[in-house]
Amino acid sequence: MKIIVLGAGKVGKTLIKHMSNEDHDIIVVDQNATKVEEVVNQYDVIGVVGNGGS
Repeated sequence: MKIIVLGAGKVGKTLIKHMSNEDHDIIVVDQNATKVEEVVNQYDVIGVVGNGGS
């Protein structure tokens, strides 16, 4: 399944943690480049720095 997670905060990281173990294709979008880099380095996801609403 292809999934987009908007935001790499507490809730976003929890979702990413559980879904990445289930072999989903995950893209994470957040405005904070540090948070995106942290998630990309920790899990098998694609990170995008930007506004998820646009």
